[in-house]
Amino acid sequence: MSSRALFIHSGMRTGSTYLLHRFRVLPTAMAFTEPFNEVLAQMNAQLLRGLGPAYWNSGHSATDPYYAEYEPLLDPSAPGIRGFRPEFTFDNFFRVNDDLPEQRSYLKGLLDLAEQDGRVPVLGFCASLGRVEWLKRNFPDAYHLVLIRNPVQQWISSYSMYTEQKNAYFVNSYRRMMLSPGDSEYLAEVRDAFKESLEATDIRIDRLYEIFAHVYAWSTCSAVPHADLVVDIDRLSSSPAYRDYITETIRAQSGQQVDFSDSRVSNHNPGDIPIDFYRINSFVSSSIRQWLRRHPLPVVEQSASRGYEYHPNSVLEKLDLSVAPLRQIVPAEKAVAQN
Repeated sequence: MSSRALFIHSGMRTGSTYLLHRFRVLPTAMAFTEPFNEVLAQMNAQLLRGLGPAYWNSGHSATDPYYAEYEPLLDPSAPGIRGFRPEFTFDNFFRVNDDLPEQRSYLKGLLDLAEQDGRVPVLGFCASLGRVEWLKRNFPDAYHLVLIRNPVQQWISSYSMYTEQKNAYFVNSYRRMMLSPGDSEYLAEVRDAFKESLEATDIRIDRLYEIFAHVYAWSTCSAVPHADLVVDIDRLSSSPAYRDYITETIRAQSGQQVDFSDSRVSNHNPGDIPIDFYRINSFVSSSIRQWLRRHPLPVVEQSASRGYEYHPNSVLEKLDLSVAPLRQIVPAEKAVAQN
């Protein structure tokens, strides 16, 4: 099959940097890191060349600077990547019904840059799960891959950035996503219920996790019906059969031969994190199931014969099962301040 552009959709701290890097090392691909990251609005040559795994304690393997591929799109007269707008990051996260021509034109510019260089464009998003429907509609010829991870482990990875480095960006980003629910009626209702917490200077950890769980579950449930392939990084890291299946499917559908043999996802110890993960996940899962009974999403089937089929209910099952080893919680009260 001829090569196709790839769009990788994921949440933060899901292993998306690893996944994108497996494409980035291919001579046939041009991989763009986080095309909706707000840092692109302030990008200049010095920042672009210095911003990489060694710039901060990211836990990422050594690679070229994250945004090296964007250098031809630097604006020589002012900071910023050509065509990027700050509202792309959070304001548009759940906007799926609007035309958004500036956002479409910006992404088209990335695809054109790769194609002019004779390579296949691979866009590795960390802020796209809520708008996969829009992206699939506007770029139907691309191959859309959704990456998922155990949500409790994803959250603990984000939270450890705060406790170990005082970096609250990841845990607070979900607050910013919920503040802009776009076309999601479900999240608009949740936002109204969380109004006081969303506007607070600081917020209890358990409340912040509950916001994450709603955003994680709703955005992922909304994304999988529009995915050409769902990649579960927990399975990718533990099952050779699943790894072979994902590798062959990507090769057949996109023309890219990717090596995932070194896939490893970290499992974090919850320690004394004062969160009743079981209670919160059960509540969020039940809330979304009730909503979906009244407002069903389309269902996508993927290789049911191999047992790797994903749909909104399987996302909620992953949310339910993610708490199995975490039933012992140390009660305490802590808060995270906004950056």
